[in-house]
Amino acid sequence: MSTVCDQAQDLNGQEFHRLTALFGCPEFVKSASVDAYCGDEQTEPHMFADVTRRRWPCHTAPATWASALFFFDKKAELSASVAKLAEERIRASSQFFNIDKIVDDLSQKVKQSSVNDENELSDDAFAIIMKFDDGHKERKYPMRNGHEVKHAAEYIINYRDDFRFDDKNVIADKVLQKSAEFGVNLGELRDDIERMAGFGACAAKDAAALVRSRVNVLGWPLDGKPIQVELEKLACKLEDDSHSVHHHTTLTKLASTIDMIDRENNLIKNYGKSLERPEDIIFGVTKEAIASISTELIGSDLTGTFFKRADLERLSVSELGDALGADFAEAISTANAWVDTEKLAQILPTLPRNDMEIFEAVAAEAGVTPFATKSAEARSLNPVNMQKMAASHGSAEGSLWNSIK
Repeated sequence: MSTVCDQAQDLNGQEFHRLTALFGCPEFVKSASVDAYCGDEQTEPHMFADVTRRRWPCHTAPATWASALFFFDKKAELSASVAKLAEERIRASSQFFNIDKIVDDLSQKVKQSSVNDENELSDDAFAIIMKFDDGHKERKYPMRNGHEVKHAAEYIINYRDDFRFDDKNVIADKVLQKSAEFGVNLGELRDDIERMAGFGACAAKDAAALVRSRVNVLGWPLDGKPIQVELEKLACKLEDDSHSVHHHTTLTKLASTIDMIDRENNLIKNYGKSLERPEDIIFGVTKEAIASISTELIGSDLTGTFFKRADLERLSVSELGDALGADFAEAISTANAWVDTEKLAQILPTLPRNDMEIFEAVAAEAGVTPFATKSAEARSLNPVNMQKMAASHGSAEGSLWNSIK
């Protein structure tokens, strides 16, 4: 039998660290004191799941959860009689503290992690399911615990360019679900996984710039290749209908479409060099980042440009007045001396496109950049010529725009 059976015996915390890395740890346990978590000499014997040996304390909710964690991991090493009685007492305590559902979930996680035969696992336990034309399938990267979830996340990031967007979108979503289930901290991997899973957003102009970057790398003959014509039309439509990029379905279809074009034209070799991956732009601002500062963003849906409130306080009222008029300067300032971001937050969304673009230019001159934009620029193209060319072609049935909207 293992020497360390419960949290009180885990003097250096190594076993607890190992187990929580595998199965996660609720916040109410993380914040508990040592006495609340382990008990002490004054803890009554009947408050332990194993009364005789004073193992697996259950005097508090944190202690009950921690005892369940150690018990379920060590259960196979215990005699049937000891295990039966201890589990009954742990589950009774979990009901008393109203954490029985959490303990039930923990029990299932530990049980699944102990399954050595992968044939016994369901499909949803695997990150990758490969199906073949002859009907057979291969399952790769089981996610039975926190370590395996992180391993799957590392794999899909390292080999993401080998997968179509539609496939890595599914894989990344499963990784995120399992990371939540096991309480896994993906750390620096999370942003990439969220973008592949489609958990993010972008500005319309960034989506359009992403599309135009493909036109650029494909070359630009005067008559325009059919795919380039369609790409430019798509870019124009994204700019004209900026609200479309607020819809997750549209963004997902757009990422899938650009990914398909990249693969058909062997453009993925340029990823990380002259081209950004579709998901890195289209879902460039992750939901976690948006949620953390959404109340601090000021901008316009018309252009899809948003700034951090604190950054806009650096703008010069006089320079804004020179560019947009004295009335504007007075409307967005206090005592006509400094920018009032509360007023600015109300006025910017009402500006016409031209005025908003002038405001963005003034901000750029002052060194104030939009929040988290990752623009895939196509500087070598002539926007005037492209727009004229695209305008001469309607959005016919089967166009790229109709395929994503």
